[in-house]
This record gives sequence, C-alpha cells and structure tokens, in this order.
Amino acid sequence: MGYLYGDATESTLDHNYLEFLKAAVDFAAGVLESSDRVRRFEDESQQKKRDAAREREQIASVERALTTTVDQCLTVTDAPLTNKCVHQVRALTHGEIERSKAAIEKGLERELARLQAQIKDQRAGNLIRLERLLLEHDLPTSRQWVDYRLDDAGKASADLVGVSGLKLGWSIELEIPPEHLLHTPLRIDRLMPQMTIDVPEMSGFIRKRVKPKRYKVTKDHVVAVQHQGDEAVLVLRTNVAERDTGFDITFRDGVPSQVVRLNKGKASDPSEPEAEDVERLQELFGKLTASLAELRNNRRALRSARLDDKPLARHAQPSVLVERLVDEMAPVVREISQHSLSPTELVLKRVLADDQRVEIFASKAELQAKIETLSPDAKRVFDPLELDQPNPVPSMVPPAVASRPGAALAEAETELDDEAQADEARVSPIVDEATTVMAAPAIPAPSPSKPSGPPPPPSRRPPPPSRRKPALPPRPKEPSVDVSLDDIDGG
Repeated sequence: MGYLYGDATESTLDHNYLEFLKAAVDFAAGVLESSDRVRRFEDESQQKKRDAAREREQIASVERALTTTVDQCLTVTDAPLTNKCVHQVRALTHGEIERSKAAIEKGLERELARLQAQIKDQRAGNLIRLERLLLEHDLPTSRQWVDYRLDDAGKASADLVGVSGLKLGWSIELEIPPEHLLHTPLRIDRLMPQMTIDVPEMSGFIRKRVKPKRYKVTKDHVVAVQHQGDEAVLVLRTNVAERDTGFDITFRDGVPSQVVRLNKGKASDPSEPEAEDVERLQELFGKLTASLAELRNNRRALRSARLDDKPLARHAQPSVLVERLVDEMAPVVREISQHSLSPTELVLKRVLADDQRVEIFASKAELQAKIETLSPDAKRVFDPLELDQPNPVPSMVPPAVASRPGAALAEAETELDDEAQADEARVSPIVDEATTVMAAPAIPAPSPSKPSGPPPPPSRRPPPPSRRKPALPPRPKEPSVDVSLDDIDGG
C-alpha cells in the first residue's frame, strides 16, 4: 500500500519516509560530530608540531649560547685541571642537549601517533554509522542488486551491492537461509528442465564452416551471478570444484546479449545467442534474479563502502556525504511539511485498505534535538530541512476557487456583500416595529383605511422572516382616581 500526505493528498512515497528521515538525521549528526572531533585532533596535531618547533629553536639557542661560553672559558685558562673541567662541561652539555632533542622528537612522534589513531577511529566509526543506516533502510534514488557466488567447496554467499547519486557505493553481506533455493549448489534442471543452448562452432572434415551446435546445460550448476553496471554475467559450470567447462552468459538489462563456452579451460569466441534461445535464457535469468531478490532484506553486515571512489573509512571529508544527503532529502521533507496539518510535526498517512489508514508522524522538535550538540557550522548543514521552522498554515480556500487567479478575493468580497445585505434585511423590520411601538398612543387607535391605488411592486429580494419575537405594545395605564377621607366619611 502507498502513503498519503498528512492532508490525505496523494504522494509518490512507497515507504515510511519519516522512519528513514529519523535514521538519516542520526547518521548525519554522528558523521558531523565525528568530523568536528577529527578537526580538533588535526588542530591539536598542528599545535603539537608548532610546540615542537618552538622547543627546537629554544634548545638550539641554548646550545649556541653554551658553546660560546665554553669556548670563551678555554681561552682564559691554561691550567690542566681547569681545561679538563671545561671539556667535561662541554661533553656533558652536548650530551644533554642531544638527549633533549631526541626527547622532543620522540614526544612529538608519540603525540602525533596518538592523535592519528583517534582520527582513524573516528573515520572508521563512519563505516559503522553507515552500516546502521543501510541495514534498515535503502537510500533514496539508489540502485541495488544481489551478487551470488559459490566457493570451491560449494558454500554459497550473496552480497547486496548498491550505488547512489550521492557518489556512494556499498556492499552488504546477506544471509542465505537453509531453505532457500540457492543455499546449496543449484543445477539448471531444477529451474528449467531440458534447457539447451546453441553455440556457433567450426565443424566439417573437408569443408570447414561455422554452424550452431546444441548443448544441454541441465546438469550445469549456477556458480555465480555477478553484476557490473547495466550488465550481469551468469556463470554456469559442469563441475563446481574444477570449473573448467561450462558457459558464461552476459545479460544487458535482463536480456541475453553474449554467450561464451568454456571447454577444458579454453574459451570460445563470444557470440550472440540464437533467437530461439533468447526467450529461454531470459526466463532462466528472471527466475534466478527473483530468487536472489528474496534475500535483499536478510542483511547481516556492511562489507565495504566507497565515497567518491575512496574507502569511506579513510575519506578525509566524509561531511560531504551528509551535505549531499541533506540536499537530496530537503525537497521531500519540505513537501511533507507543506501538507502536514500540524505546525510542529511531519505527518504521513499509510493506506491499509480502502476504508483504513494509519497516521505516522515525526516531531520537528525531536529531530532538531538530535543536532543540538553540534557546532554552529555543522547545524547549518541541516538548514535546507527547515526543522526549526513551523509548518505553513494550510490554505482554507477551496481548491476550485484557489485555482483561478484573483478568484479568492472576489469570492470573499461577494460573500461579505451578501452577508451585509442579509443582516440589513433582518435588522430593518425590527427597527421599524420598535419605532411604531414607541409612537403609539396609550389607547390603541383604530387602524387607518388602506390607501387606494395599485399596491407597490414587490422588492426583488424579500427580506427573510425575523427570528426575533415581535415587540408587544405597551400596556395602557389605568386612569387615576383621587379619593379623600371626607368622601369616605360622607359616603
């Protein structure tokens, strides 16, 4: 199943890119931190060399001063014991100075060896960091294939070989389970019974001519499948141990292009396969590569890695690999960020079924925390990922409106005009009714007669009925009656 962006729009991702991103940031941070240590060790090495040079100059200055003093002493004395003492002082001085010079050189050599060993360990650690990444993830835009071989004892081994646009190549040792088809020497008849190959050969006793000769290869064993660029060579041998008879078949993009027959160590001239053999050879190679592809995830250890065609463990600037990796990831990370509804997370959704999906997220703060211990220069390498910036707020304009230039503004203005007219229509009857109530006398007057003439034309847009209850007319006051005590008594 594929992956969607956080806003449920389709993506081109076919794997959990966020898991890869976390592992890649760990790898990149480790390499840059190691590069900072190497730089400090190199600076310390240069400082040790400068300190040693300064000591050499000082000891040479002392030697010159002592030599001048001793020579002066010899000119002012002629007593035998005194001369003997001066000569002994000269010898002792010379011996001590030479020992000091040797100590300076040995100390420098020892310190440089210590620092060089630490630099070597740091660079070798990059191979371990890359192994941790590649054992679990495939690098984007990389090509990988499985190479297979049998040793003379019939023991099988396989490697996952890959190259990347980062100018990085690697080889990973794969485990072949005992139940796998290629765990033991495989004969062709287990895949293709009655398999034959036509090879052009010289024949005829009187009139020599070249014509195809058919060979059965059902008893031959698959000794190796080796890739080189766009080509792959299938090595078939009759005897696994001796390997002096068999076939070398070259495939280009899965299609057989060349056949060489080996007979008792003598190879024939390369020839194109016969037309009727092409389809069968292609089928055989397809079955083998499909079987080898089953081993791709059985990764055990990183055998080797080369950056810029140099061993990664001895590369002087492995930080260039991190810079290339970040530049390659940045467009994908920014695309995920733009489609994530949360401002602080990178979000993907994995489709499990037609009616099921699961959300996967990575916190930008957690990713940023992985690089907090790096130097400012190393942190700047991650700037293209924009981990320290919140995701842009998704647009609330409908896609149909947003797709037309200026449509969003026009739509918004129209909606505001409609709402203002509706509000005015709702408020008008309430205001008129309230005015009528305020102007009414205490005792309701009879309703006036209707004016003659045609009724006014209806408005184009009748106002909607008011949602408020109509105001009731004020209750008329009772007439006041003045009554005095005399009136009561008189009554």
